[in-house]
Amino acid sequence: MRWNGLFGGAMLVAVGACSPGRSEPAPIDTASVKAHYAKWNQLVAAGDVASAAELLAPDIWASVDHAPPIVGRDAAVAAMKTWPKVEQSADIEEVGGGGDLVYTRARYTEHVTGRDGKVVTDHVMCLDILQKTPTGWQFKRYSCHSIEPLPAGGK
Repeated sequence: MRWNGLFGGAMLVAVGACSPGRSEPAPIDTASVKAHYAKWNQLVAAGDVASAAELLAPDIWASVDHAPPIVGRDAAVAAMKTWPKVEQSADIEEVGGGGDLVYTRARYTEHVTGRDGKVVTDHVMCLDILQKTPTGWQFKRYSCHSIEPLPAGGK
């Protein structure tokens, strides 16, 4: 008798989960997510901080190598204004989630031009959360790190 009660309860849960009142998240528009990254890369390469900032959520939380987290769009803009010239491309390896929140796993190749004119290439892995807004995707959480070994003697 106990088994029937457990089975019946499980069936109610299963039927309830499949009821027409519940909906699955909308499928992910992967093309628009990739377009967001392409636009970000273009704006960063152009040094257009004001336009790039519009692709960040007001409550952005960003974590990058060897620095404390950047919290909020204003802090992100201040940090971006200190960046050297950066040209980058992103290979989006995974897009998941659904609805108005998606996560991405991306591999960047960055070419950074220092003040001395020397170009350094870096390879970076990122795990990001993007939020869909009426104007398009925005980075909500951004966590990246270099996959290059530290120079000899580096910390």
